[in-house]
Amino acid sequence: MARIVEWQGQPFALLVEGATGDYLVPPIIRDKAGRVVEGAEVLEAVAESGRTVPLPVIEGAGPEVLAMVDQAMAELSAKLGVPIGPPDPAKGLRLP
Repeated sequence: MARIVEWQGQPFALLVEGATGDYLVPPIIRDKAGRVVEGAEVLEAVAESGRTVPLPVIEGAGPEVLAMVDQAMAELSAKLGVPIGPPDPAKGLRLP
């Protein structure tokens, strides 16, 4: 199961709850030119799963936004008691 979690009242990250453990997936981040600068592996995992998964997207991001996302993810991780990223990174991101 995957669901959106909020940060400061806005949809922000994906919480994946699965048999191998729960973890957070950061938002998709696109730069001012529209290129995906963070989250390409998330998009690939969703495509491979064949499922429709709502993903938070941050548009037009610069370095200051990337730093804010890192801080927000750390706060969410601590609050929810789950790691950022899958428990076994060698197996890659999998959506249950």
